[in-house]
Parts: sequence; C-alpha cells; structure tokens
Amino acid sequence: MTQPPAPDWSTRLALSVAREVRRHRQAQGLSAQQLADRCAQIGMPIQRSVLANLESGRRTTVTIAEVLVLAHALNVPPGVLLFPVGYDQSAEVLPDSWIEPFVAVEWLAGRAFFSHDASDDFFDTPLGMTRIHQDAANNLRRAIQAKEQAMHEFSRLTVRHEKDQSTYDALQAESERVRGRLNEIARAAKNGEEYDFNESEQLSERHRMLVEQAEGVAEAAATLRYAEQRLTSAESRVSAAEASLNEIRQKIKGQGSVAPLLPRKLLYIDPESPAHEDWPAKRADSSDVAAQGVLVEADISASGEVTSGEQIDMIIAASGAEKERIRELLDELEPRLSETINEAVEEAFRRREQKEE
Repeated sequence: MTQPPAPDWSTRLALSVAREVRRHRQAQGLSAQQLADRCAQIGMPIQRSVLANLESGRRTTVTIAEVLVLAHALNVPPGVLLFPVGYDQSAEVLPDSWIEPFVAVEWLAGRAFFSHDASDDFFDTPLGMTRIHQDAANNLRRAIQAKEQAMHEFSRLTVRHEKDQSTYDALQAESERVRGRLNEIARAAKNGEEYDFNESEQLSERHRMLVEQAEGVAEAAATLRYAEQRLTSAESRVSAAEASLNEIRQKIKGQGSVAPLLPRKLLYIDPESPAHEDWPAKRADSSDVAAQGVLVEADISASGEVTSGEQIDMIIAASGAEKERIRELLDELEPRLSETINEAVEEAFRRREQKEE
C-alpha cells in the first residue's frame, strides 16, 4: 500500500499554528464557539466549524489574516502561534531550517537575522530607523522623569538648607559664647584663680554637642551640592536625549518615511506630530478583544552587539540595559558624595580647632 506523501512545509506550519491555537484556547478555558465569537467581535468572523477543522488537522491551510485575528482573540502575540515558544525546543522557521522558537519570533519581529548583511543594513530601513526612534523616545522619557525627580529632590533640600542655615547661625553664636566662657575658665585655672569645675565640664559637653550639630548641618549642605550636581547632570541628559530623538526624526522624514507618533509629553519635539494617545487602533464594545493603541515601552538598543549562532545572527538588547547604566552611574557618584561629605566634616573640624587655638 502506497504511503501518503509527507506534508510540505506550508502544511506543517499550518498544523503547528492549529496546535498552538488549541493549546492557548484550552489554557484559557474557551470553547471553540467562544473563540469564534471573539473573532467576530474583532471584525473577521471565523466559524466554529472552521476552527474545529483547523484544530483537528482536516484543514491544512491558514492565512496571515486568520493568524492575526486568532492571536488577538487569544490575547497572545501572533509570533507564538507560528512558533511555540516554551513548548518546543526547535521550530521549522523555513523549509528544513530549524531554530529555537524564541529566535524565530525575534526574526519575525525584526530583532534577529539570518545573515550579517541583513543585520548590517537593518538600521537603514524604515523599521530599523523606527526602532532607533523608539529607543530614543524611551530614553528621553526616562531622562525627563529622572530630571523631574532630581528637581523635586533639589527643591526639597533647598528648603531644608534654608532652615538649616538659620539653625547653623544660631549654633555658631552659641558655640562662640560657650568657647568664650571656656576660655575664661581656662585663664582662671592658669592663674590659680577659683573656677567652677562642674561648669567647665558642662560647657565642654555642650560645646561637643554644638560641634556635632554643626557637622550635621555641613553634611546636609554637602548633600544639597550633590543634588545640584545631579540636577545639572539630569538636565544634560535630557538635552542630549532631545537632540538624539530630533536627529532620528529628521533622518526618517528626510528619507521620505513617516515618522512614528510621539507620546503627548514629547510633542514639544515635533509639534506637528499627532499624539500617540489620540490614535487608538480600534474601539469596540468588548474591551477584552478590541484592539487598542497602547504605547509599550521597550528597551531596544540600536547599537547592541551582534551575537552569531549556528544558523542566525541576532540583535537583541537586554531589557535591563538602561537600569544597569543607572546603577553604574550611581556607583560612580557615591564615592563623590562620600568625599564631599568627608571634606565638609573635615572643614568643620578645622574651623573648630582654629577657633579653639
């Protein structure tokens, strides 16, 4: 008996999509009819019978439109219906070409490539420039947020410093009075005159406390100086991020491409741009399945290193890259802060010793 021919790659891909549709549908506790209803609400009816034939393997074709609608109805990215991330160790991304499912999804999203030539040319394409643009926009949003935080902290410390300054003046005045009395007692003791030993002890202790309080005020002043430096640095980062975003937008427009929408907070960069928040993809009665235009921040480094694999070259940036840069910056600034505080404390001690002499 003649064996039926093995299914070709397009059939194998359709069967894989059907398997993933069934997997995600069952994981969410949906019936085939409920999934069909969701597809109809999105705007492209896919009958329950069609879904049943697809999942059973009787239907061996699936269109791009069906994949997109089914993915949205199941609330999953389209790529995971094509390539089973987390369920198989490899996926047949092209005829007889097998790679990890995650890498296949990254290729689908334009984050991984089959050749160095493709990856080298990517950032001159509209999609590549858009990735650079989104990275620049996200960097600017983070820089603005950091600047706002730095401004708030600087303002808070400035108000505190103004209060501390009046306290410091009062401490200095009382310290002068205490030192004056201690000097009188010291002269009396040197001349063999009578003096109150208990008073001397009490004044010495009071003088020590005054010095400690003055040192605390000096430390607060050093913290204010650090906050001012941090604010200046944050303002510089905002200016650099603004320049980078404006540069890539001009490059995109200069090549005749459509510049991406900007979030409302960044419209000052390009006032002619519509606000991203004002452009929902679609609105429908069912919020569960209606497509909504949502700006999702993603850390994508346009200049990330290219890591070669056996079959594919990847350009994938770690999502924590920006956080790591922030931690490195804080690690660099911490010694400077400690040094500033130590210098302020040493200066306070020097002033005290000079006045006592």
